[in-house]
Amino acid sequence: MAEMIFLTGGTGFLGRYLVPALIARGYRLRALVRPSSASNCKGLEESGAELIEGDLRSPGGFAPALGGVRTVIHLAAIVEGGRRELLETNWRGTARLVQLARAAGVERFIYTSSLGAGPNPRFPYLYSVWLAEEELRKSGLSYVIFRPSILVGPGDPFTGSLMRMAQRWPVMILPESRARFQPLWVGDMVKCILQALEAEHLWSRAIALGGPEVLTLEEITRLILSELGLAKPIVHLPRRPLRFLFRSLRRAGLRLPYAEGHFIKGDNLAGPGAVEAACGFRPRALAEALKLELREERALWYP
Repeated sequence: MAEMIFLTGGTGFLGRYLVPALIARGYRLRALVRPSSASNCKGLEESGAELIEGDLRSPGGFAPALGGVRTVIHLAAIVEGGRRELLETNWRGTARLVQLARAAGVERFIYTSSLGAGPNPRFPYLYSVWLAEEELRKSGLSYVIFRPSILVGPGDPFTGSLMRMAQRWPVMILPESRARFQPLWVGDMVKCILQALEAEHLWSRAIALGGPEVLTLEEITRLILSELGLAKPIVHLPRRPLRFLFRSLRRAGLRLPYAEGHFIKGDNLAGPGAVEAACGFRPRALAEALKLELREERALWYP
Protein backbone atom coordinates (compact mmCIF):
# COMPACT_ATOMS: atom_id res chain seq x y z
CA MET A 1 0.00 0.00 0.00
CA ALA A 2 1.21 3.52 -0.81
CA GLU A 3 2.77 5.52 2.00
CA MET A 4 0.45 7.89 3.90
CA ILE A 5 1.74 11.43 4.43
CA PHE A 6 0.28 13.99 6.83
CA LEU A 7 0.67 17.49 5.35
CA THR A 8 0.23 20.95 6.81
CA GLY A 9 0.18 24.11 4.69
CA GLY A 10 -1.34 22.39 1.69
CA THR A 11 -3.32 25.48 0.68
CA GLY A 12 -0.29 27.77 0.89
CA PHE A 13 2.02 28.85 -1.91
CA LEU A 14 4.45 25.92 -1.68
CA GLY A 15 1.70 23.44 -0.79
CA ARG A 16 -0.24 24.13 -3.99
CA TYR A 17 2.74 22.88 -6.01
CA LEU A 18 3.79 20.08 -3.69
CA VAL A 19 0.38 18.37 -3.41
CA PRO A 20 -0.03 17.37 -7.10
CA ALA A 21 3.62 16.27 -7.21
CA LEU A 22 3.10 13.95 -4.23
CA ILE A 23 -0.10 12.52 -5.70
CA ALA A 24 1.65 11.94 -9.03
CA ARG A 25 4.34 9.97 -7.18
CA GLY A 26 1.68 7.70 -5.69
CA TYR A 27 1.64 8.98 -2.12
CA ARG A 28 -1.60 9.18 -0.17
CA LEU A 29 -2.25 12.47 1.63
CA ARG A 30 -4.04 13.64 4.72
CA ALA A 31 -4.02 17.42 4.61
CA LEU A 32 -4.65 19.53 7.70
CA VAL A 33 -6.85 22.53 6.91
CA ARG A 34 -8.28 25.14 9.22
CA PRO A 35 -12.08 25.43 9.17
CA SER A 36 -11.67 29.06 8.06
CA SER A 37 -9.70 27.89 4.98
CA ALA A 38 -12.47 25.72 3.56
CA SER A 39 -12.96 28.02 0.56
CA ASN A 40 -9.30 27.48 -0.46
CA CYS A 41 -9.45 23.68 -0.41
CA LYS A 42 -10.97 22.94 -3.81
CA GLY A 43 -7.59 22.04 -5.31
CA LEU A 44 -6.80 19.75 -2.39
CA GLU A 45 -10.13 17.96 -2.70
CA GLU A 46 -9.76 17.53 -6.46
CA SER A 47 -6.27 16.07 -5.98
CA GLY A 48 -7.68 13.23 -3.90
CA ALA A 49 -6.20 14.32 -0.60
CA GLU A 50 -8.15 13.50 2.54
CA LEU A 51 -9.01 16.78 4.28
CA ILE A 52 -8.59 16.93 8.06
CA GLU A 53 -10.07 19.98 9.77
CA GLY A 54 -8.01 21.29 12.65
CA ASP A 55 -5.66 23.96 13.95
CA LEU A 56 -2.07 23.65 15.17
CA ARG A 57 -2.92 25.98 18.03
CA SER A 58 -5.44 23.44 19.42
CA PRO A 59 -4.33 20.07 18.04
CA GLY A 60 -6.38 17.62 20.05
CA GLY A 61 -9.12 17.28 17.43
CA PHE A 62 -6.90 16.01 14.62
CA ALA A 63 -4.65 13.68 16.62
CA PRO A 64 -6.38 10.49 15.32
CA ALA A 65 -5.51 11.51 11.74
CA LEU A 66 -1.84 10.82 12.46
CA GLY A 67 -2.55 7.11 12.90
CA GLY A 68 -0.98 5.02 10.16
CA VAL A 69 1.16 7.93 8.96
CA ARG A 70 4.85 7.36 8.30
CA THR A 71 5.91 10.89 7.34
CA VAL A 72 4.77 14.39 8.32
CA ILE A 73 5.54 17.27 5.93
CA HIS A 74 5.10 20.51 7.84
CA LEU A 75 4.86 23.61 5.62
CA ALA A 76 2.40 25.69 7.65
CA ALA A 77 3.79 28.90 9.16
CA ILE A 78 3.08 32.61 9.34
CA VAL A 79 5.61 35.33 8.51
CA GLU A 80 3.48 38.30 9.52
CA GLY A 81 2.02 39.17 12.91
CA GLY A 82 3.03 40.08 16.42
CA ARG A 83 5.70 38.29 18.40
CA ARG A 84 3.18 36.31 20.47
CA GLU A 85 1.27 35.14 17.39
CA LEU A 86 4.48 34.10 15.60
CA LEU A 87 5.70 32.10 18.57
CA GLU A 88 2.33 30.47 19.17
CA THR A 89 1.88 29.36 15.56
CA ASN A 90 5.40 28.64 14.35
CA TRP A 91 7.04 27.34 17.52
CA ARG A 92 4.36 26.02 19.83
CA GLY A 93 2.21 24.78 16.96
CA THR A 94 5.16 22.79 15.64
CA ALA A 95 5.99 21.51 19.13
CA ARG A 96 2.43 20.17 19.51
CA LEU A 97 2.56 18.52 16.10
CA VAL A 98 5.91 16.88 16.90
CA GLN A 99 4.52 15.58 20.19
CA LEU A 100 1.44 14.12 18.50
CA ALA A 101 3.54 12.60 15.73
CA ARG A 102 5.75 10.81 18.25
CA ALA A 103 2.73 9.53 20.16
CA ALA A 104 1.19 8.20 16.92
CA GLY A 105 4.34 6.31 15.88
CA VAL A 106 5.28 8.62 12.99
CA GLU A 107 8.85 7.87 11.87
CA ARG A 108 9.86 10.90 9.78
CA PHE A 109 9.29 14.65 9.78
CA ILE A 110 10.12 17.16 7.01
CA TYR A 111 9.99 20.80 8.06
CA THR A 112 10.36 23.94 5.92
CA SER A 113 12.04 26.63 7.98
CA SER A 114 13.80 29.70 6.63
CA LEU A 115 17.27 30.99 5.88
CA GLY A 116 18.40 33.14 8.79
CA ALA A 117 16.62 31.08 11.45
CA GLY A 118 18.49 31.59 14.68
CA PRO A 119 18.36 32.11 18.45
CA ASN A 120 18.08 35.91 18.43
CA PRO A 121 14.71 37.04 19.90
CA ARG A 122 15.12 40.45 18.21
CA PHE A 123 13.88 38.83 15.00
CA PRO A 124 10.60 37.17 16.05
CA TYR A 125 9.85 35.25 12.86
CA LEU A 126 13.36 33.82 12.48
CA TYR A 127 13.47 33.09 16.20
CA SER A 128 10.09 31.31 16.08
CA VAL A 129 11.15 28.94 13.29
CA TRP A 130 14.51 28.30 14.97
CA LEU A 131 12.66 27.25 18.13
CA ALA A 132 10.53 24.96 15.95
CA GLU A 133 13.72 23.44 14.51
CA GLU A 134 14.96 22.82 18.06
CA GLU A 135 11.79 20.87 18.84
CA LEU A 136 12.60 18.54 15.96
CA ARG A 137 16.27 18.16 16.83
CA LYS A 138 15.44 16.95 20.33
CA SER A 139 12.37 14.88 19.33
CA GLY A 140 14.02 11.58 18.48
CA LEU A 141 12.24 11.57 15.11
CA SER A 142 14.11 11.26 11.84
CA TYR A 143 13.95 14.73 10.33
CA VAL A 144 14.96 16.97 7.46
CA ILE A 145 14.88 20.74 7.95
CA PHE A 146 14.92 22.78 4.74
CA ARG A 147 15.94 26.44 4.97
CA PRO A 148 15.12 28.01 1.59
CA SER A 149 15.86 31.52 0.42
CA ILE A 150 12.89 33.34 -1.11
CA LEU A 151 10.65 31.03 -3.15
CA VAL A 152 9.42 32.35 -6.49
CA GLY A 153 6.69 31.18 -8.82
CA PRO A 154 3.12 31.99 -9.85
CA GLY A 155 1.34 33.39 -6.81
CA ASP A 156 4.40 34.05 -4.64
CA PRO A 157 4.14 37.27 -2.60
CA PHE A 158 7.74 38.42 -3.19
CA THR A 159 7.86 38.74 -6.98
CA GLY A 160 4.07 38.93 -7.32
CA SER A 161 4.00 42.20 -5.36
CA LEU A 162 6.75 43.66 -7.52
CA MET A 163 4.85 42.63 -10.66
CA ARG A 164 1.71 44.36 -9.44
CA MET A 165 3.74 47.48 -8.72
CA ALA A 166 5.26 47.33 -12.21
CA GLN A 167 1.80 47.02 -13.76
CA ARG A 168 0.07 49.73 -11.79
CA TRP A 169 2.60 52.32 -10.61
CA PRO A 170 4.49 54.82 -12.79
CA VAL A 171 7.64 54.28 -10.71
CA MET A 172 9.13 51.36 -8.78
CA ILE A 173 9.62 52.37 -5.14
CA LEU A 174 11.97 50.06 -3.26
CA PRO A 175 13.34 50.14 0.28
CA GLU A 176 16.98 51.08 0.58
CA SER A 177 18.79 47.83 1.19
CA ARG A 178 22.01 46.03 0.38
CA ALA A 179 20.48 42.64 1.17
CA ARG A 180 21.19 39.90 -1.33
CA PHE A 181 18.93 36.96 -2.17
CA GLN A 182 19.14 33.59 -3.93
CA PRO A 183 15.64 33.22 -5.43
CA LEU A 184 14.63 29.57 -5.63
CA TRP A 185 11.97 28.43 -8.08
CA VAL A 186 9.12 26.70 -6.27
CA GLY A 187 9.35 23.70 -8.59
CA ASP A 188 12.93 23.13 -7.48
CA MET A 189 11.88 23.33 -3.83
CA VAL A 190 9.29 20.63 -4.57
CA LYS A 191 12.00 18.47 -6.16
CA CYS A 192 14.09 18.75 -3.00
CA ILE A 193 11.19 17.66 -0.79
CA LEU A 194 10.40 14.72 -3.07
CA GLN A 195 14.05 13.70 -2.99
CA ALA A 196 14.06 13.82 0.81
CA LEU A 197 11.26 11.27 0.86
CA GLU A 198 13.47 8.85 -1.03
CA ALA A 199 17.09 9.77 -0.14
CA GLU A 200 18.44 8.81 3.26
CA HIS A 201 21.51 11.06 2.96
CA LEU A 202 19.36 14.16 3.49
CA TRP A 203 18.04 13.10 6.88
CA SER A 204 19.13 14.43 10.30
CA ARG A 205 20.25 17.66 8.66
CA ALA A 206 19.27 21.30 8.35
CA ILE A 207 19.81 22.13 4.67
CA ALA A 208 20.08 25.65 3.25
CA LEU A 209 18.67 26.01 -0.26
CA GLY A 210 18.97 28.80 -2.79
CA GLY A 211 18.92 29.44 -6.51
CA PRO A 212 21.99 29.74 -8.73
CA GLU A 213 22.19 33.57 -8.61
CA VAL A 214 22.91 36.12 -5.90
CA LEU A 215 20.75 39.19 -6.57
CA THR A 216 19.81 42.41 -4.81
CA LEU A 217 16.20 43.56 -4.65
CA GLU A 218 16.93 46.11 -7.36
CA GLU A 219 18.45 43.45 -9.63
CA ILE A 220 15.40 41.24 -9.12
CA THR A 221 13.15 44.19 -9.93
CA ARG A 222 15.07 44.98 -13.13
CA LEU A 223 14.76 41.35 -14.25
CA ILE A 224 11.00 41.48 -13.68
CA LEU A 225 10.68 44.73 -15.63
CA SER A 226 12.71 43.23 -18.46
CA GLU A 227 10.55 40.10 -18.65
CA LEU A 228 7.40 42.24 -18.65
CA GLY A 229 8.81 44.49 -21.36
CA LEU A 230 8.43 47.58 -19.18
CA ALA A 231 10.72 50.53 -18.50
CA LYS A 232 10.07 52.17 -15.14
CA PRO A 233 12.34 54.36 -13.02
CA ILE A 234 13.44 52.84 -9.71
CA VAL A 235 13.45 55.04 -6.60
CA HIS A 236 14.81 53.97 -3.21
CA LEU A 237 13.26 55.20 0.03
CA PRO A 238 14.56 54.64 3.58
CA ARG A 239 13.78 51.08 4.65
CA ARG A 240 12.42 51.66 8.15
CA PRO A 241 9.84 54.40 7.36
CA LEU A 242 8.63 52.46 4.31
CA ARG A 243 8.30 49.27 6.36
CA PHE A 244 6.42 51.18 9.08
CA LEU A 245 4.00 52.57 6.48
CA PHE A 246 3.53 49.11 4.94
CA ARG A 247 2.74 47.50 8.28
CA SER A 248 0.51 50.33 9.47
CA LEU A 249 -1.62 50.24 6.33
CA ARG A 250 -1.80 46.45 6.51
CA ARG A 251 -3.19 46.64 10.04
CA ALA A 252 -5.79 49.08 8.75
CA GLY A 253 -6.83 46.60 6.05
CA LEU A 254 -5.02 48.35 3.20
CA ARG A 255 -2.26 46.89 1.07
CA LEU A 256 0.86 48.24 -0.55
CA PRO A 257 2.59 46.05 -3.16
CA TYR A 258 5.26 44.78 -0.80
CA ALA A 259 6.01 41.59 1.11
CA GLU A 260 7.84 41.21 4.41
CA GLY A 261 10.83 39.81 2.56
CA HIS A 262 11.39 43.11 0.76
CA PHE A 263 12.44 44.69 4.06
CA ILE A 264 15.11 42.17 5.05
CA LYS A 265 18.18 44.04 6.21
CA GLY A 266 20.84 41.35 5.88
CA ASP A 267 21.77 38.83 3.22
CA ASN A 268 19.47 35.86 2.61
CA LEU A 269 21.99 33.45 1.10
CA ALA A 270 22.39 29.68 1.13
CA GLY A 271 25.84 29.71 -0.43
CA PRO A 272 27.03 28.75 -3.92
CA GLY A 273 25.85 25.41 -5.25
CA ALA A 274 23.61 24.70 -2.23
CA VAL A 275 20.98 22.73 -4.15
CA GLU A 276 23.57 20.93 -6.25
CA ALA A 277 25.47 19.82 -3.14
CA ALA A 278 22.40 18.60 -1.26
CA CYS A 279 20.10 17.32 -4.01
CA GLY A 280 22.32 16.81 -7.04
CA PHE A 281 20.67 19.11 -9.60
CA ARG A 282 21.07 22.71 -10.74
CA PRO A 283 18.03 24.90 -9.98
CA ARG A 284 16.51 27.29 -12.48
CA ALA A 285 17.83 30.84 -12.82
CA LEU A 286 15.31 33.56 -12.02
CA ALA A 287 15.01 34.83 -15.60
CA GLU A 288 14.32 31.29 -16.83
CA ALA A 289 11.69 30.77 -14.13
CA LEU A 290 10.02 34.09 -14.97
CA LYS A 291 9.86 33.24 -18.68
CA LEU A 292 8.26 29.88 -17.94
CA GLU A 293 5.76 31.31 -15.49
CA LEU A 294 4.76 34.31 -17.59
CA ARG A 295 4.24 32.12 -20.66
CA GLU A 296 2.37 29.25 -19.09
CA GLU A 297 0.58 30.62 -16.04
CA ARG A 298 0.31 34.34 -16.53
CA ALA A 299 -3.13 34.55 -14.95
CA LEU A 300 -1.67 33.46 -11.62
CA TRP A 301 0.71 36.39 -11.60
CA TYR A 302 -2.12 38.88 -12.00
CA PRO A 303 -5.03 37.91 -9.75
